[in-house]
Amino acid sequence: MIRRAIARHDGDNLELTDADLWFTVDLQTVEEPPVTGVATDLEPPVTVCEPFDDGDTCVVLEPDIWETVDVVPVALADAPFVIRSPSVRIDRAERRTMPLLDATCEAPAVRIEPPRVVRTRPPALQLMRRASTPPGAVSEVQLRSYLLALFKASRCTSPTALELVGIYHRVPGGAIESVAVDAGSLLIRLDPGRRGRPTTLVVGRVRASQHLVTVEISV
Repeated sequence: MIRRAIARHDGDNLELTDADLWFTVDLQTVEEPPVTGVATDLEPPVTVCEPFDDGDTCVVLEPDIWETVDVVPVALADAPFVIRSPSVRIDRAERRTMPLLDATCEAPAVRIEPPRVVRTRPPALQLMRRASTPPGAVSEVQLRSYLLALFKASRCTSPTALELVGIYHRVPGGAIESVAVDAGSLLIRLDPGRRGRPTTLVVGRVRASQHLVTVEISV
């Protein structure tokens, strides 16, 4: 059956009409599914206990009080006890005053000047003598590098304007203040405020002015 709504002025009503279908519908009865549920109690069992009934009358038992017994002998019952113990009494401390002795001390005024502090080194540590290493004891590669470094430090225009004074190993590099040639050895004056490190010192002389030129090469 198909429901068809017909609109009217006084209201909407439903009218049932037969459906005109061009195909057939086969109907088949379906068996009901078996019940698989398990029945459970909605409320758990409650245990009911009745309170103990004492009855309508209450019985109060009186306390059983025994008589006191005197365990003190009769001979000591009337005699007082005397307890003797040593006692110590400390008197209150007294504060005594004692005048100081009348003594006067006289001394002339003395002014101590602060000592003079001079930062220096002993002459044995401030001056150092070194003998030069023969050029034959140095390899040609090292000798060439030493001469090249000396030539660059002298700022001469030609290598012939410079002559080699000597090569000195293990001198305190960085602490050298000045050098001088004395009786074939090199006299080195150290700066007391600097800390030296092992260095090779190459010394040369300018032919025109006879000035010494030095260069330090780290070991």
